[in-house]
Amino acid sequence: MNRIVPVTADDVVVIDWLQASGGARAGEEGYMVIGTETARTGAAADFAMFGEAWFELYDPETGVGTLAPIPVLPMSDGADGAFDSPVSVADNVKYNSQGIPRAVSPLISGMRTNRSDGILNDTTVFNLALSDRNFPSIHVVWLDVNLGNDGVGLGVDVFDSDELSCSSSVDLPYELNVIYVPEAFGDTDGNEFVDDTNAFCLPTAAAATEVGFVTYYIPEYIDTNINQAESAGVAFSILMDWDAIDNLRFTTSLGQERGTYK
Repeated sequence: MNRIVPVTADDVVVIDWLQASGGARAGEEGYMVIGTETARTGAAADFAMFGEAWFELYDPETGVGTLAPIPVLPMSDGADGAFDSPVSVADNVKYNSQGIPRAVSPLISGMRTNRSDGILNDTTVFNLALSDRNFPSIHVVWLDVNLGNDGVGLGVDVFDSDELSCSSSVDLPYELNVIYVPEAFGDTDGNEFVDDTNAFCLPTAAAATEVGFVTYYIPEYIDTNINQAESAGVAFSILMDWDAIDNLRFTTSLGQERGTYK
């Protein structure tokens, strides 16, 4: 869906995605790219913007809704030029002839996912937090390409708060991957708004009452030997627990980038 939103200097504009889409995308996850009308022509953006975003989560048992903050990533939007990739310091958004973003990459604000040295053997490593394993978590991983089958069955390590670990796997085949991590001994049916349900493993049976994190490993998926970064992504968790009056509470935790390794 594409639309024009009028703005003025120092303006605050609120976009309600459900209202803006008329419910046409209900039940589908996605993301917005917001750029200037000048940039949509392929020229450099003519002003800067800041943004904040929230996702409303609703607990049907209590009837209480909670807003979970969602990361908003600034991207450089210079002139498109001849370079086809969106991964450059000057331009992270590429538009098609209709002025619609066709490729984007959070090169500066996200985590870089390759080391372009002509050898396709690097691995990007990052952590995503887990709730107490008696509560669900949601992991969100956005990459600047669809990995397809190359993103299926990737290895992960799961840690608890006693530094115990176990090995598991995860599928990240899409640009936007939303993974529901159910409570350890509860409902594993998942959620209609996510791509995949993954219970991951428990380091020990006692770990069901502990918090922890998952270490993800993403193999390098592009390397054209240009001696600069040419892929990027971002990851975060939505964590759940009870507040002081037993309402389900949601918080957001950004992924912890550990680096790129050979």
